[in-house]
Formats: sequence, C-alpha cells, structure tokens
Amino acid sequence: MEFLIDQIDNYLITVGFGHVNVLTIYDKGNLNKIIDGLNIGDGPDELGHPVSLHVVYRDFYIRDGGYARLLKFNIDTIISQREIKPIKIVKTPVTGDVIISVMPIEDYFVATTQSKESHFIKFTENGQVTSRFGTYEENEKLKEIPDILYGTFYEGRYSYIKESGKIIKSMMDHDRIEVYNLFGELENTIDTGNNFNEEISFDNRMIVKPDRVINYITYPVITDKNIYLLYFGKLYSQMDLSGYGNEIRVLDQNGEYIKKISLDNEIYDFVIDEENSKLYCINFNEENPLFYYNLY
Repeated sequence: MEFLIDQIDNYLITVGFGHVNVLTIYDKGNLNKIIDGLNIGDGPDELGHPVSLHVVYRDFYIRDGGYARLLKFNIDTIISQREIKPIKIVKTPVTGDVIISVMPIEDYFVATTQSKESHFIKFTENGQVTSRFGTYEENEKLKEIPDILYGTFYEGRYSYIKESGKIIKSMMDHDRIEVYNLFGELENTIDTGNNFNEEISFDNRMIVKPDRVINYITYPVITDKNIYLLYFGKLYSQMDLSGYGNEIRVLDQNGEYIKKISLDNEIYDFVIDEENSKLYCINFNEENPLFYYNLY
C-alpha cells in the first residue's frame, strides 16, 4: 500500500494508513480535516490496493492495483455532498503485461509496463488499448529474462508534465531521471549519481537483484517551474515503514540540478505549493501525520 498526497487549490488530498477512511481531504491553510472516507475492500466504492494518486484539474484518480481500475473523484462533488464516493470507475487494460504506472492524460490514459517492446500503452476509460509504443534499451545482461518482464531491471516511477507533454521517470535502482515524449521516445537522460552496476542473476528466468541502494521510491512531483524528487539512498534491505527519505532533489523542467532540500523528518510523500512557498508532507508514524515546511 502506498501513502500519497496531492493538492487541488486550497485542498490537500491524502491516501493513508489502515483499512477504514483511508482517503482524507484537508484544508491547506490550517491543515484541519474536512472529510474522510473510503475503505479498503473489494466493493465497488472501496479500494483493494491504492497505488497512485493523480490530479487532473478538479478531478483526481486513485489507481487500485488490486482490481485493475482507477477510481475517479471530483473535489467539488465531495465538498458539496459531504461524501467521498467515486464518480466513475475507469478500467485499466488486462493484457497480460505487468503494468507499473497509470497516468491520466487529457481524454485518455497511458500505462507503463515491463514489456520490452511496449514500454507504454495508451488506452481509453473503458480499458480498450488503442496503441503500444516505446521500447526498453537493449541490454546483454537481460537476454535470459522473458520479454514481458524485461523492464524489471529498469524499475521506476512516472509522472506527466502537462505543460510540455513529457513523461518523467525517476528510477529505483539507477540514480537517474529519464524524459520521454508521448510517442515513448527517450529524449533526455539525467544521471544524478549512484547507478546500479551490480551483477544480476536469474532464478527460473526471473531476475534476482542483490541488495543495493534504492534511489527513488515515490512519484516525481511536477510544478510549473521544477521537478522535485524524494531521494531514499539506502539499501533495499533497509526499506521499512519509517519513511522513504528526508532529502528532496530539485531540478528544473529541463532536468538540470538546482539544489537539495534536507528535512528534519523522514516522509512518505510530499507535494509542493510554489505560490505559497510550502512543502506539504505525510508520515503516518508521526502524531500529526500531515505537516509542512517553508521552502524559503
């Protein structure tokens, strides 16, 4: 289960810990809770396994990895009706591919997969695939792995920049950022430090990675000006529920490094309000799981 946060105007949206009322809407100004709801379960208005949270204008989507779908909500409907209930269920494709991320893009969706010849899949809200595009780079080390799992070596998190029409990928095992266009073409690679060069092994054609440094776990946070990345920087064996890091790396829209922000606390996820110079964070181990830092 992921721990997620995003924003719409003066509202903060969090997906949290537990099985009851995991979705909460907060007032951004005073951090007071406005409403919560949504349980973990297999019902039509429940979540099986929350994986990602994406905002599109006044709507937001929570990807349910347990049931191949996205739950669509509208913030104004929630506030006016005082009820948390999805306004639409969007089906994700059932194709046999291992789907990693799903991004709403205007009137369609893009999923990322581990399939060698189908890094990206474009589909409709009914789950109908309209195109496949993008390939993973050729790697002699991976000749034993099935094509459908080829991208296991290149695991990462993806976010969409609507202003430029680009997809940003922050990688887990490789300390680098990749920039793709909506044709699945790799336009830029930004190396930011530690890269995964360990020898890998295979068990029944499945890739086995040694204990290694994990770089980025959470989704890139995109603003009008910059790209923000929460850096983990610890061994895979050290990953636990204490948090996913306390260092945020800041890049411009071209991927050029600007600075890093060091936090007092480990956090799970964050969102940036550049207009008010605030960084909102969540960590459900804290007495007050929602808190903020001033950026400047």
